[in-house]
Amino acid sequence: MQTSLPELEYGGNLYTRLTRRQQSIVSKELSKSCHSLNTLRVEFHALENEGVPVSFATRADLGLKDFEAAPKGLPSTKRRKAVAISCEWGEAKTRRSELLAICAIDVLTGETLIKSLVAPSQPMQNWRAKMHGITKKNIDAAIKKKQCLYGWKEAREKLFRYIDRQTILVGHTTSTDLKLLRLFHKTIVDSQVLTTSAILDQQSEHKRRLKCPMSTICRDFLGKQIQLNSIYDHSTGSVFGNALISREIVIQSILQPKKFEGWAKESAKTLRKVLIEKDVGQEKKADQGKNNTNQAIREEKAKKTGLSDTKPDAKATAGSIQDNNQAAGTFSHGYDAGYQAAYEAYQSGFQNGYEKCLEEISSQENQAIADKLHQSRNAHQHTRQELIQHTDGEDNFDEDSGVLSQNDGDNDDWAPA
Repeated sequence: MQTSLPELEYGGNLYTRLTRRQQSIVSKELSKSCHSLNTLRVEFHALENEGVPVSFATRADLGLKDFEAAPKGLPSTKRRKAVAISCEWGEAKTRRSELLAICAIDVLTGETLIKSLVAPSQPMQNWRAKMHGITKKNIDAAIKKKQCLYGWKEAREKLFRYIDRQTILVGHTTSTDLKLLRLFHKTIVDSQVLTTSAILDQQSEHKRRLKCPMSTICRDFLGKQIQLNSIYDHSTGSVFGNALISREIVIQSILQPKKFEGWAKESAKTLRKVLIEKDVGQEKKADQGKNNTNQAIREEKAKKTGLSDTKPDAKATAGSIQDNNQAAGTFSHGYDAGYQAAYEAYQSGFQNGYEKCLEEISSQENQAIADKLHQSRNAHQHTRQELIQHTDGEDNFDEDSGVLSQNDGDNDDWAPA
């Protein structure tokens, strides 16, 4: 008679214990679900015999010299077919991310292989304790009791006791975990990539940038409530919980494919609404930017001509514009013709006529005349006031058609992951 295994439980949630039959099913499906090398590149994984990923470009400390691949082969009695991993980290004074905790769980059996704090290999600047509950006090106590691993290198060596290059690594945003361990690996099933791919079309331009948060996946797909970014009772609780969750997401996507597909479709509907709202917001932002650009152009024209850029009041203009031009004395025949053209074109489209006026006045000859008018405005103050008073109180009509350049550098995250 086979003894029943203890339940996998953490944080008030129960996690799946696979039967032998289920283990066989999950093992086969995991092999089919491993991400392509191109997907790993898109997700900024460091790959053996390839160049430095784009994400390393601004991190001189994250070269590939410390990276190492898992052993080529372990005895079948030691190698695990699939291992779920999770790591926590803090920021060193060198601004380098330092491994502070690691957890590894056998995906098929649920056995915890590693659950340990990791003493950082260099002085720390920011422990990020609010994210995972690990403090300097925790590390110091673990060092004193000899209950921690010493640096990322020892953590990686301990992981190598259970994995080789054929072992499938499961995790949530595994690129971060593998960077912390300085580990090359190609057989990966990432629960973040898995869920994002199910929700978004394969060709979606948002696929790399949009991420569904783990808490949302747990609540809506797994039916479990979890608390992220909280202080855990045990300093290794964060990595243990995350490893269990990523394992559960992958397992249930295999054992309950219809439920997973239904969840993905509903999530896609929600996502479309988010994207539509974002697009509307960007359009409004673009329109505002265009209006600001047009206003700046009009103000620049006004500075050059010495005249207001708003359209004249027809009532104030009628019957007086020619007299006013003549009274100014310094207006050339070219300006008279241009401004008169603007007035005569008002009925069929004042905008065209006034723009013609501005074009003519911007010529070299008439610009000099306009400058002369500006210099002699004290002598003709009354006349100039009459000329510009009729522009007050009307909407601007000079709508220049420029192309607005948009630099969308914002994170399109559906929600913080």
